[in-house]
Amino acid sequence: MNILKTKKLSLFFLQCISILVSILIAISVFPMDIVNASGDEIEVWDGTKASNFAGGEGTKENPWLIENASQLYKVVAEYCSKDKSFGKYFKITKDIYINDVTDGTPVQNLAGKRNWLEELGKSITAPTTSNRLYFHGTLDGDNHTVYGLYAKATSSLSLGLFPAIANGTTVKNLSFDNLFLTGGNGSGGAIAGYANWAGLSASTYPANITNCSVVNATIGENKNIKNAGGFVGNMSNSTISFANCYVYNSNFSATNEGGVVASASKSEAKLTVVNSYAIDYFPLNVALNKISYTNVYTNTTSATGVYNTGVTVLTPDQMKGENA
Repeated sequence: MNILKTKKLSLFFLQCISILVSILIAISVFPMDIVNASGDEIEVWDGTKASNFAGGEGTKENPWLIENASQLYKVVAEYCSKDKSFGKYFKITKDIYINDVTDGTPVQNLAGKRNWLEELGKSITAPTTSNRLYFHGTLDGDNHTVYGLYAKATSSLSLGLFPAIANGTTVKNLSFDNLFLTGGNGSGGAIAGYANWAGLSASTYPANITNCSVVNATIGENKNIKNAGGFVGNMSNSTISFANCYVYNSNFSATNEGGVVASASKSEAKLTVVNSYAIDYFPLNVALNKISYTNVYTNTTSATGVYNTGVTVLTPDQMKGENA
């Protein structure tokens, strides 16, 4: 009787082990869905470029639709030139996850993180100082967020979602959370490392950045880049207008650090900032004659050579939430 019970128990345990092994194999073959804090399923970038957009025709009335990082990468890889993106329209329809930062881990601390710049270099020429890849189109974030942007360079490059933007560019309704840009002794900003007129008249085709934000960003380490800006690293001969934008809870380490733009390298550059704030950093950290601030706030005055008329110093609590 005892022998029979022992055999039955052994068979039972073998069956349990077999079921457990089957479950583990199924999980490895069919990974569990990744979800964000709201419980929504997300799609993390696999390092590839999409063959097609999610829909649209690239017009103002019917923009190309972007619902994942592979489609966003397609914009960067194929449309960063005047003949490809000028007059073209793109719209993000879901939050974009370049790396999985759903648990709040800083992207630079993730194992197996994907380098946006490195992947970019696999299919198109890397953006050096003499060969920048300018985006000229309109990108509407539709109030979505790009999470986990990571770009680390070893040579002088422009770091950002786009290597560079030109006059005629519009980026609106887009947030960036948990990003890391470093290395190369170049320039870095969430939207672009560099901005230039790129052959388009500033008076006719200014660049416009509207309703955008950057939080939890690290740009530069031990001053290993020249310009670290919340949205744009360096602007040269370009005209950019910012409206309803903000930067906070971020850390920059560069020769020039600016909450909105870090540096302006040419006297022809023109910057307009309206209804915006940057915590811990002055909006622009170099002197520039063609600059206009309206309802712009910061909590610091520690900027060198800054034309600061129009910037109001407040505490962070006064700039955010119900007190803003």
